[in-house]
Amino acid sequence: MNKLRRFFVACGTAAFGLFGLVPLAAPIAWSTPPEGAELLWRQAESKKLADHPYWLRLLHYPSQSPLVSEWRSEIGTPSFFLHPDGTTDPAAELRETLAALLSPVDDTPDAHAQCRFIARYHWLRAQLDFSKVAVPVILCERFEQWVDLEQVESLSLIFVSAYMGNPASMYGHALLRINYREEYQGRNLLAPTLSYGAMPDPEDSTPVYMIKGLAGGYPGMYADKKFFSFHHEYGETELRDMWEYQLNLTPEQQNRIVYHAWELLEGRVKFPYYFLTDNCVYRLVDLLEHAWDETGINTTWAPWRITLDAFLRLQALENQGSPLVRQAILIPSRQRRLETRMAQLSAEERAWVARLIDDPELPTRSEFQELPGDTKSRIVDAALDYYGYRLAEKEDEEDLRSWRFELLRLRSRLPMIPQPQLQDSGIRTPTDGTPPVRIRLGRFQIPQSGTALELGIRASYHDLLGRPDGHLPYAHLATLDTRFRIHPEGAYLSQLELFRMRSFDVNLAELPQTSGLSWQTRAAFERRDLSCRPCRVLRLNFGWGKAGLWAGNTLVFGLLDGLLIAEALEAKRLALGWSPVLGIRIGGGSAWRVLVEGRYPQPLIGETPSSLDWRVEAQWTLARRWDVRLEGRRFVGEEYGVVLNYYW
Repeated sequence: MNKLRRFFVACGTAAFGLFGLVPLAAPIAWSTPPEGAELLWRQAESKKLADHPYWLRLLHYPSQSPLVSEWRSEIGTPSFFLHPDGTTDPAAELRETLAALLSPVDDTPDAHAQCRFIARYHWLRAQLDFSKVAVPVILCERFEQWVDLEQVESLSLIFVSAYMGNPASMYGHALLRINYREEYQGRNLLAPTLSYGAMPDPEDSTPVYMIKGLAGGYPGMYADKKFFSFHHEYGETELRDMWEYQLNLTPEQQNRIVYHAWELLEGRVKFPYYFLTDNCVYRLVDLLEHAWDETGINTTWAPWRITLDAFLRLQALENQGSPLVRQAILIPSRQRRLETRMAQLSAEERAWVARLIDDPELPTRSEFQELPGDTKSRIVDAALDYYGYRLAEKEDEEDLRSWRFELLRLRSRLPMIPQPQLQDSGIRTPTDGTPPVRIRLGRFQIPQSGTALELGIRASYHDLLGRPDGHLPYAHLATLDTRFRIHPEGAYLSQLELFRMRSFDVNLAELPQTSGLSWQTRAAFERRDLSCRPCRVLRLNFGWGKAGLWAGNTLVFGLLDGLLIAEALEAKRLALGWSPVLGIRIGGGSAWRVLVEGRYPQPLIGETPSSLDWRVEAQWTLARRWDVRLEGRRFVGEEYGVVLNYYW
């Protein structure tokens, strides 16, 4: 239940909300308007600031639609608006804002409009002539305690890599960090970092929770923490790499974003949260868009918004003639650091690390004590990283904690050595990988019925044979994989795979006890077997097992699947069964990959074909967006084909 709940809370959703249409409010008549407010209002009217794209952006009015005349603001928090009709009347909100900015200061200056709506204030100061009005001078202490603007160097949008252990994180996550200048780089662990997520009702049942998450029934809010908190949660506990995409923005653009972020945080502003569209990455990119008056990064037509999509768009944009993304920097996870440290040891040192892990008493023996001091330091450092990695998954393991403590005591008596740096070992950024949508065109030879053409589209995201750059190396996550066949006798739906998820947890190189359970699940509407084209079934499966690496890049796995098969046509029968699954994937990091997989379904209740189901698929990468595959399968019938894939 908790994992399902987190599925809607973290990144990745939001959507097509329905906004009420409300007529514009009547002009405001102040009984005692602040001195100078009317003067500013006349200036604003002459410049038509109430219709300015940036003013509408500050109030979060969606883009105008040709089908309707007016829209309601996306924000559902009344306190964000100074005028009662501010959610539907930008002119009324502008006039009330000008009056509030000039209002006297009481004993809580942080509650004054200049501090609460700091983005509005600075933008209006740049648009209007305030020299002829009396503007109260206010020190916004809470804002200045939150961020030191004088030391801000840049902003970074951070890609948190996918995490198959939690459904909410399978598509990755996004954060927005405020970076300080070089001399303050050590403070970046303490830098304000923003996230966005849903606020579910813990009393909701699972069906209600799922419906609300998809239909916008929960509010979403921005939150901020110091970066070290996110680094610990994602990098140290969940073992997820993070990629920092430093943005090339002017100081004015950076300030615009920071100012509006403060307005949203201080006002505890709520938006309707939709898992498929209006999700974490959509809202953080929406915040970034405040750097410009009208530039739109978020797409308005997409039926879903995926973290990778947003970063691909950022990577392609320019800002004032220069790339918007200055550089992408890896923030390695604990697992990545352990792998790097092990890779930089000699074969003999790696063997010592494995011995030390298997035998905690090894440091007391003379053979270890006789090693050179620097060698012992490298061995113990790697073992300490190993125990940190293990404890990230098993926090309550007292033996691991005890052994790690003893190693820390030993390490304190050994020489200091330079810490290893990440080598250029071909680690690629998420935006170097393939885009999430796949379009396929294939030609299949079917001995029983001849030749068929296949057209297909997969909504997202990555498959086990796909190019690994920027994706998890031993994972498969595909949704809405739809395939149509065109046959001499007509066209038909060959497959509608709703989802397929596979996660293979393998041992880290030369380190014991670092693999966990592997698992897979799938739901698809497809042919019962290859011998019957019109026979359709709904097939569900979920299985567990083990996986390992052989010769460095060959994945070997074995699982035990449970099956549920529902006949879709006349029979309308149900069948339950089980199936052993064996497979091997060769060439994980090369331009080519081959997958051989076999299963043998066995019925427990009802009837289902009890026949060996095997398939072979070979992939060759042509370019970043193109690959070609050879596919063969035998399951009662058989078919063989060649497929060209384009990633978009």
